[in-house]
Amino acid sequence: MYCPRCGTQNDDNAWKCAQCGTELHATPSSVPFYPEQVTCSKAVWALVVAVLAPCCCTFAFGILAIVLGIAARNEMKANPGRLKGDALALAAIIIGIFDVVLGIVVPLVYFLFFAREHGLF
Repeated sequence: MYCPRCGTQNDDNAWKCAQCGTELHATPSSVPFYPEQVTCSKAVWALVVAVLAPCCCTFAFGILAIVLGIAARNEMKANPGRLKGDALALAAIIIGIFDVVLGIVVPLVYFLFFAREHGLF
């Protein structure tokens, strides 16, 4: 590497010129550079599935939302600084748990009510 000030050839790993003492390399920034963060697509899909679960198959979609939410959070932990959307994934997990409970409780209550109406109890 040549010194921009005096033109002396220096070692490529040198920080200062051996002849004039000019800094050859810029000091590294104290703040790490991250490219623009993108939202994790698994987190978005997990939330979509969790919100649509009551309209469709509540129990199965609730489990799918939980699995996708956990997978999204694991992917974000594996790629820190590159992916965002942890709140989406967490919301999908919470709504998915609610969907699973709803998918168990509502049929159970309906069955108990139906059984009572028809004298099965």
